[in-house]
Amino acid sequence: MRQYQIYASIFALLVTCIEAKAGDKEDVMAKVSSWSTLLAAGDIEALEITPHTRFNRDGGLLSIANPKQIKAWLATSGVKINIENYHGDVEIYGDAAVYTGYESVNITPPNGEGRQETNRLTVVFAKNKGDWEVVHVHVSSLTPVNPE
Repeated sequence: MRQYQIYASIFALLVTCIEAKAGDKEDVMAKVSSWSTLLAAGDIEALEITPHTRFNRDGGLLSIANPKQIKAWLATSGVKINIENYHGDVEIYGDAAVYTGYESVNITPPNGEGRQETNRLTVVFAKNKGDWEVVHVHVSSLTPVNPE
């Protein structure tokens, strides 16, 4: 009889862990989605940006993103950015999460010709006090440009 209680407890623990991971995946996906929505709406103040390392699509060296500088540039440059995410997925590793996917980015400067980019995107998150924060971003060009 005690053996069945142990099995039932283990099963309940596994179900609880799986549900927690599913919730974490949804939280990370929602955070990625919110960036696109907030950028398109021009709601720069609502963007949650934490200091993080990054490899940009230009092929340059590792840089450190400064949230204040990014927000100031977005608020004053007049640039409009629309991002569509494709085939995004999240894997949870305890208090770390890795988002991978593709993005189609339309950038329209206020007084210039716009451009479109299609990128591969990897974002590494760490859970800090119950909230998922970006710790690293890697963006690179996608060839061919159609992620579908």
